[in-house]
Amino acid sequence: MKGIIKNSAKIVGIADKLPEHPYIFKQFSIERTLVLPESKPDISHLVEVNTKINILKKKMIKTPAISSLERQVLTGKYLSIEGNLIQKIEYAADVPTQVVHAAEFNIPFCTSIMLPKDYILDTSITITPYIEDLCSSLINQRTLFENIILLMDGSLYH
Repeated sequence: MKGIIKNSAKIVGIADKLPEHPYIFKQFSIERTLVLPESKPDISHLVEVNTKINILKKKMIKTPAISSLERQVLTGKYLSIEGNLIQKIEYAADVPTQVVHAAEFNIPFCTSIMLPKDYILDTSITITPYIEDLCSSLINQRTLFENIILLMDGSLYH
């Protein structure tokens, strides 16, 4: 994962390559407002946003196998995924010396992936997480808004 420059800040963690033909997957976004801890100085401008994904727990959940009036088809099997985004924000402080500071954030998430109808219980599923895009912008000198688009790609192993 190489860094890209957005709004003069280096963004690290966006996937260089995404799966070409995912079968079991979920794409979703996380919108967050991050506030600097009181012990940190105000932000002049962002220098680097470094983000990693950590999958903490996976759990298969049985649900009804039904179709809704909106034509949503449920297979009766979901994989619940819990994880967190670990972020390190480097920024120039709003002080005459413009010293670079850092703040770290742990952003929890939970999502689910519908499993195929023919999924066999206890079949191992590997989840590979990808950051598809990340937008980070200052709201004020202590607050950032972020929108992170994630892709969870599942692979079955028999």
